[in-house]
Amino acid sequence: MSDFIVSQIRTYVPMLAGMVIAWLAAQGILDEETSKTALINMTALLTALFSGLYYFLVRVLASWKPVFGYLLGVNKAPEYKP
Repeated sequence: MSDFIVSQIRTYVPMLAGMVIAWLAAQGILDEETSKTALINMTALLTALFSGLYYFLVRVLASWKPVFGYLLGVNKAPEYKP
């Protein structure tokens, strides 16, 4: 598996985990107010989706023109040591 794919997995898995945790917390805390729970669930889902999409698009743009790497905060790819 390429480093790019590994980095994508390492980015999206925490986002998904955060979304699930937010959803579980909302289910336990706001059972009486279904409308608020639904709003929180949608917000968590959209946050995860848009964050992932932003990251993916910036990575693709940065592979085309490295200056786009600054949109991730640092224009330097991580170096993984064995």
